[in-house]
Amino acid sequence: LSICALGAAAFLGYYIYQNQNIVVPNVIGYTYEDAERTLKEAKLQVQMIEKTTQDETEVGLVIKQNKKAGSKVMENTVIKLTVGVLDTKITVPDVEGLPLDDALKLLNKNNIKYEIKYETSDEENIVLKQSIKAGKKIENTETVIITVSKKDETENIPQTDIEENPENTTNDNQTPDISN
Repeated sequence: LSICALGAAAFLGYYIYQNQNIVVPNVIGYTYEDAERTLKEAKLQVQMIEKTTQDETEVGLVIKQNKKAGSKVMENTVIKLTVGVLDTKITVPDVEGLPLDDALKLLNKNNIKYEIKYETSDEENIVLKQSIKAGKKIENTETVIITVSKKDETENIPQTDIEENPENTTNDNQTPDISN
């Protein structure tokens, strides 16, 4: 009698397992929204896990699911979906010491936004420093500020006493006399 009861319980358990459990649909390649809708219609819960990718064909799509398609799970089981998100981080190149033209070419090649500030120096158009250290990964929306050398123009002008000439004032319709 015990063996019959055990056999009946096993059969009933197997029957319930086969009929009461939900078959996990294959949602790999679906957009996250479509995969979520499909799984919720199957009475399953969804959790998104983002994975950075540089392959633009994977962006926004399910690239992995934690429960194998075709396997059976209980109602409301959480299915974890790995979704590709674009890697928006870029590595800052080393532009210190480079001529300005070379530094700008390198920054543009790496799609890095930049601002230029000038600082007086003995050299002309050399990058003296950069605001973000070379090799650091930044978001592609961040801006690197480069400080570029600029010769002091006042050193090249001979020092003379300049007096303001009141006769040399101009009206809006006149051009100044710059022949001095």
